[in-house]
Amino acid sequence: MFMASANVVHGTLFALFSRLLIGITIGIFSSAVPLYLGEISPIKMRGVIGMMPHLFLTIGVQVAQILAFREIMGTAEGWPILMSLSGILALFQIIIVPSFPESPRYLLIQKKDENQAREALQELRDKNDVEDEMEEIRQEGFAERADRNMNSLRLLCYPPLRWQVVSIIVLMCGQQLSGVNAIYFYTERIYQSMGLAKDAVRYISLFSTTAILLAIMCGMYVIETMGRKKLLLIGFGTCSFLCLLLSVTIKLQTTFKWISYFNSLFINIFLIGHAMGPSALPNLLITELFLQSSRSSAYVVGGFIHWLLNFFTVVTFILIQPFLESYTFLICSPICMITFLYSFQMIPETKGKTFLEISRLVPAFVARRMWVKVQPNE
Repeated sequence: MFMASANVVHGTLFALFSRLLIGITIGIFSSAVPLYLGEISPIKMRGVIGMMPHLFLTIGVQVAQILAFREIMGTAEGWPILMSLSGILALFQIIIVPSFPESPRYLLIQKKDENQAREALQELRDKNDVEDEMEEIRQEGFAERADRNMNSLRLLCYPPLRWQVVSIIVLMCGQQLSGVNAIYFYTERIYQSMGLAKDAVRYISLFSTTAILLAIMCGMYVIETMGRKKLLLIGFGTCSFLCLLLSVTIKLQTTFKWISYFNSLFINIFLIGHAMGPSALPNLLITELFLQSSRSSAYVVGGFIHWLLNFFTVVTFILIQPFLESYTFLICSPICMITFLYSFQMIPETKGKTFLEISRLVPAFVARRMWVKVQPNE
């Protein structure tokens, strides 16, 4: 409503206020949606369902790019209507979301309501026999008695979950400091250096979004067979290598124009690698590395790091880019490599395991890794 009337009355004020409201709701949705999906997903489909929020986010970006073309709504008269379209989706969600069943894990572990939990699980699985899964949820509830009443501040200082918290912080830092914002900044410049008109660049950018969409779908197809860890390693390894490569080739394209064609390819490979791992998987791993009572607090910590660094990278990149130019990627490459090495050394594979199995696996996995590190010095 505010965006639709932004060009009629106090346009700047209405636009800022509506964007503030949208930003608050996006901050809530970015944690609540993957949290809910992770809790209701069956084990064999948890990876696929966990990547769906990023899939539909990319679809939304692509639809927005299409609608923002000058021929459609990308005009002074059309942009308030375009920006207000998200309100239609919000109304649809208000109507349909109340019919969704509550998370069975929340009902059984936190609300202690076994009957409602069973009914919700039967509705989600579309079958009556759900006792095996109910028993798995009960066991999770018994195992986390010491973790009850967990909040974000307590979680940060809670020794039994220290490595899980550190892992999420490292992954979120790697995701936001990987250079993806710098890539989006340079994309338009590189396409223009190929002799394309500014309007044509928007159509080419649509191709990049399509490539990202296909990469996410590919990741969803292989995640339950390849696993989360391999996708993370492929993603951060790709970003690390291409940050080094682009810091050189973008500089060279001012002398050799033909290099801009290779740079456009390198940028799309970077975005594909980032989409398959660093973009989509940290939220999924928050769901898997924490048990029920600490999971929501972990999402608060992860979401705070995500949006803080998102704001930080955008602001600082604008300030440092005129001085460093393409060498900005040299800052991002070691960050990607550190995240790659941490993921390789300290994050276990979680595919096909229950939350309780993962909670027991992490301490043993970390202890074994630390023991292997110190063993040669003994």
